[in-house]
Amino acid sequence: AVDEAARQFVAHKFGPAAPSQAAAAATAPRVGANAVNAPANASKQDVLDFVSEAEVRAAMRSGSKLRINAKTLLTPSARELGEAERIFERV
Repeated sequence: AVDEAARQFVAHKFGPAAPSQAAAAATAPRVGANAVNAPANASKQDVLDFVSEAEVRAAMRSGSKLRINAKTLLTPSARELGEAERIFERV
């Protein structure tokens, strides 16, 4: 549901994806995937573009912080939970 909401938001802001972009998007990692499914060698300096409540909960379980900046899109539930639990590292 969150993935679909993100796709709709991007389509609304930037227009529908071209066919070649749609095929690439189907195989690309989902938005915010580096917060939850990051490879072991991923940089801890990555700033997230989008954060959902599920990613905040995953960070809480793993004891990690989520790096965000002023451009990061947060769902309302992610913002509320992340701020209450001090999960965000603002850069």
